[in-house]
Amino acid sequence: MIRANHSSEYSATSLVSGILADFQDLMRQQFTLIKEECLQDWKKTKEAGLLLGVSIVPLASGGMLLAFMLVHLLHWATMPSGADPASLPLWACFGIVGLVLVGIGAALFMVGLGNLRSMNPLHGDSVQAMEENVHWFKETVEGRNRLEGNGPQTGNLPDRPLR
Repeated sequence: MIRANHSSEYSATSLVSGILADFQDLMRQQFTLIKEECLQDWKKTKEAGLLLGVSIVPLASGGMLLAFMLVHLLHWATMPSGADPASLPLWACFGIVGLVLVGIGAALFMVGLGNLRSMNPLHGDSVQAMEENVHWFKETVEGRNRLEGNGPQTGNLPDRPLR
């Protein structure tokens, strides 16, 4: 800080300029932290979106196989008995594979959705810290203005406007 007239006490101007410089540095650091939090949130969003996008493939494939299963089930149900020599009918095969694919797709979808729901970009620690710092700075400046007589003094205000 700058000393006024080489005395042991700081001048009010040097104190205020030091406070402002410190506040500017603090705000730069806060904005850097907010930027990093936003980048991390963007990365998490991309990962969750990727999982949600990838889950579409097994869900759609499994859904199609389950539809084929229903077609084969209908065919099997209308067939004369003993016409299918396989121990596991074709409709059951489609159903098993379809259910496995739907299960995989649902699991991927739920993980992606959980990741997306766990994010809250508007309530980061950096934003809250910045709000606290701005509030503190505002109180400090207002308090200093009242002490030095620069701020509004409610006890000395006239009842009516001056002309």
